[in-house]
Amino acid sequence: LTYSIEEDSNPAVTASIDVSNQLQISYLPDSWGRGVVTVRATDSVGNTVDDNITIEVLRTYNLWKSSVFSAGDAADDNISGPGVSNGTALTNLELYVHGLTPADRENDVVIFSNTKNGNFDYPTFSFPMFNLLSGITFAIQESTDLGITDSWETIPHTVVNQSRSGNIDTMVIRTTSPRASADAFYRLVFTLTE
Repeated sequence: LTYSIEEDSNPAVTASIDVSNQLQISYLPDSWGRGVVTVRATDSVGNTVDDNITIEVLRTYNLWKSSVFSAGDAADDNISGPGVSNGTALTNLELYVHGLTPADRENDVVIFSNTKNGNFDYPTFSFPMFNLLSGITFAIQESTDLGITDSWETIPHTVVNQSRSGNIDTMVIRTTSPRASADAFYRLVFTLTE
């Protein structure tokens, strides 16, 4: 068999076949994206079969901030750091997670509700999440007094629904245990792990 690359639709990578018939993928610096590489195998009499391979190159927080801030601002953590809010209701980390930029003035990105199951309420969050992210975790936390004397505690959750539209997934997550009390407060926390 001989192999060839018939299509490479991911601008963040270059695919090739080496002399040992191994697929080689080269990643472009400071790039991200999703695409398909089509590899064709051809036998000695000309019969072919194609195999499509989806390749995803994830976007890091540093790549995001260098694409939405000037070089000087991207180097200044007081402006482009993950916990900074630049005149919006969201921190830079939240903008990154939701696929937004500092120019976006979104206020109600995360929607909180209670899902009823019998006599119990289950806190539920719905939010957009960029689906080519690297180094992000999220958790639901609970406190009875916004963390003043009762520290925020991470509680178990489950993903109820996840739907995709382009590079954005709409996530719906909910706690796996009912609401602790009428005075409980909940928040969704994103953590940068890289």
